[in-house]
Amino acid sequence: AAPSRVLVGLSADTGPYREAAAGAAEVLGEGAHSVVAGKASPTVPAGVTAVIVLGSRASLWDYPAHVRLVHAMNPGLTDAGPQSVRVAMEPEPAVLTDRLLGLQPRLRRLAVLHASTEAGEYAAALVRAGAARGIAVHSHVLAEKGALPDVLRNLAGKVDALWIPPDPMLINATSLTNLIEFARANRIPLYVPTAGLVSLGATAAVAPSFQEFGRLGALAATGAVSASAAVVYPAEVETVVSRKGMEAAGLWLKDASPPVGVRVLP
Repeated sequence: AAPSRVLVGLSADTGPYREAAAGAAEVLGEGAHSVVAGKASPTVPAGVTAVIVLGSRASLWDYPAHVRLVHAMNPGLTDAGPQSVRVAMEPEPAVLTDRLLGLQPRLRRLAVLHASTEAGEYAAALVRAGAARGIAVHSHVLAEKGALPDVLRNLAGKVDALWIPPDPMLINATSLTNLIEFARANRIPLYVPTAGLVSLGATAAVAPSFQEFGRLGALAATGAVSASAAVVYPAEVETVVSRKGMEAAGLWLKDASPPVGVRVLP
């Protein structure tokens, strides 16, 4: 597909979306056209056969029925439609479990907390990937608002680590504070889905970059990845850790070098 046949729709003209658009341009070429979400749906130029939809706001636009939609950076999306593809914000379950074992070789009991249906589907796949690697993954659904403190109290002393998916129904300032405090009090790591959460106090993240979301979205839009796949997982995944957080969880000595390929924040 020529670049002129793919449109990139951004939910906002801000850093993460622009980084993703730049990733798409690496595949599509500098001629790739992009539009920023406004109050009205954009006019899709004649000849466009696919739209890379970056974020939830752009997903609310009305698109022509013949256009293939590739959704990225929209963790709350549960039904992308029969002709659509979703770029996952999580790594493949096997990749995630392998990376966590690289950080924590003695990991045997991992708690996964989530509130949305989509996150629950991924958690089920993570249970299977963990079982193949000797990790008992326990999925905990937060069915009610305010349930997190009780769930955490019941997990005290029973798990080696926590992981949360990119779940907009779970992640907010209050829940993140509760999770960080629980992890520190129990001297276990809190693994999160974005590097930005590591800078806010979480222990480590195994996550794709924003550029990777755009790059993979462009590959899906041009047919370079399987057109039959409803969900595609990022190939390039980064591991970002907090040195202080790792030390607080008892995973590193102060002078220890990080594993190869791990980016360390102060």
